[in-house]
Amino acid sequence: MIGAPIFINSLLPTSPSPNQPPSYPLSTDGNRARPDHLYREGEVYVRLLLPLKRGFPLWKPKPRDRNLPDIYRQEGVHIGDVVVLNEFGGFDYLFNACHPDDHPLNARGVPQNFKQLLEVDYNDTVGDPEEFKPGSYIPSRSSDISKTTCEGNLQIPDVPAEVGSGLVFRSSAAHGAFLILPEGGKRIDHNQLGKFLKYCQESARSWYDHFNQQLGRGIPNGSIYLITGFDKARAWGVVSFMDAKPGNVFLEFVPLNNAPKKPKYWFRTCNAALSDSDSDFEKQSGSVFLRGFKIAVRHNNPFLTSPESRTEVKYLSDLDASELLRKPANLCPVEPSRSLPTVLIFGGAAHEQGLDALEPDASDASEKEKYIPRKPQVYVFLSISSVQLQYLLPCPSRYIILLIYSMNGF
Repeated sequence: MIGAPIFINSLLPTSPSPNQPPSYPLSTDGNRARPDHLYREGEVYVRLLLPLKRGFPLWKPKPRDRNLPDIYRQEGVHIGDVVVLNEFGGFDYLFNACHPDDHPLNARGVPQNFKQLLEVDYNDTVGDPEEFKPGSYIPSRSSDISKTTCEGNLQIPDVPAEVGSGLVFRSSAAHGAFLILPEGGKRIDHNQLGKFLKYCQESARSWYDHFNQQLGRGIPNGSIYLITGFDKARAWGVVSFMDAKPGNVFLEFVPLNNAPKKPKYWFRTCNAALSDSDSDFEKQSGSVFLRGFKIAVRHNNPFLTSPESRTEVKYLSDLDASELLRKPANLCPVEPSRSLPTVLIFGGAAHEQGLDALEPDASDASEKEKYIPRKPQVYVFLSISSVQLQYLLPCPSRYIILLIYSMNGF
């Protein structure tokens, strides 16, 4: 006999969870739906430069973590780096997939069961050492931002003639962003993207398991990236502004006249804008744009067995700001390693599954889809206990239908 179905927690949420921050999109024309003070200082910069399709624009091109391997602090990003983009406009380095575990780049360790990517020719790259000329700037819209040079004949050793005494920037727009490269910069990209893609699909789940379950890092799904290309510079300046009155944006970006060794640059004047600048001692170690793959995993499904079906790997330059800056949805409170076993009946077959399988992967969901599933989801449980039920109820974005069966001989 099959008993009558019992519906538990079957009402869909009509508003976001209080633990989930709301989304306030900013389009390329500067339209937005939230107050200025709720934007992080680098978020406007990222949103407005992403449409240029050069990769992810970093507000903080070089990490200053003193715990990084020495070689990383000297040279910056490498092909094959696995990183996490952070909320401060920079990134956190994890390890390098193209080098063995005893390489200096992996001095801080590699994931458990790490397999070096041996299938690629590490030197099969294409690039341009002079991708950006001295005195270059990369604006969100070139028609809105003008550049001139400062008056004066200040001569500072190693400062390019294109910079001279400094650069002056003005804007007639209310919203904008731009990158300044006083000494130019280079571009490097790896050619064998298909091999990197396959490697990401095969390794994604073990990486998340290692950093979240073993190390407790709490990296949200969809936040790990593998780097296959970048633009680098020795010195740089970054600028963003919103709601500026026409003609109010005015900046002077000038070299310091007392810097030791290589010149340094700073914003002597910065009106109606946010700005930041930095430089390295000698090498082009600041990554002003990153290119590569964004990596996410799909939650356990007995019908998804191949690596490509259990992961979602997308090329970074093909994504927009909503896919890169959006906070992933909260995960189910049961960790995979502590999931309570139950029997899932689906299509007439029984499969051992953990309760973490209930939560949908929201890495590619729209804001609406975070709270309303794209398709009805029905799970049938046998002999569910009250202990398991307490873990089911907090899981968001789901119809949870429990059908209690009484079957003779089961």
